[in-house]
Amino acid sequence: MNIQDLLSILNLVLVIAIASGGIWGFKWASKKGYSQEAGQLQESVIGALKEEVAALRRKVDDLANERATQDRVIATIRYALKQFGLRVTISGDFVTIQDASGKTKTTHVQDRAIVKPIVPDEDDVS
Repeated sequence: MNIQDLLSILNLVLVIAIASGGIWGFKWASKKGYSQEAGQLQESVIGALKEEVAALRRKVDDLANERATQDRVIATIRYALKQFGLRVTISGDFVTIQDASGKTKTTHVQDRAIVKPIVPDEDDVS
């Protein structure tokens, strides 16, 4: 075996080692990059979910306040009608009104009305 054959074999071994090292390094760096991206994505999703939970909590608080206001309005209406001799009883889905003579009228609470959006006619657009 002469020196040229030895150098050729050494060159081939070096090329294979460099290529396999490059491939291994690329895969390792890619995995690390994917891991970093996954961590960043996870943090951003957690942040978005926290914001959504906070918004939902604010909405629940607003609805609770609205409900309390509606309860006070209903109590005020019942009190005012009582002054006129009318007794209002709300039981589940039924409202019963009784006048001073004892005559009663019971009505089922109406379902929510379907509200159509107001869309301007073509004539309304200037």
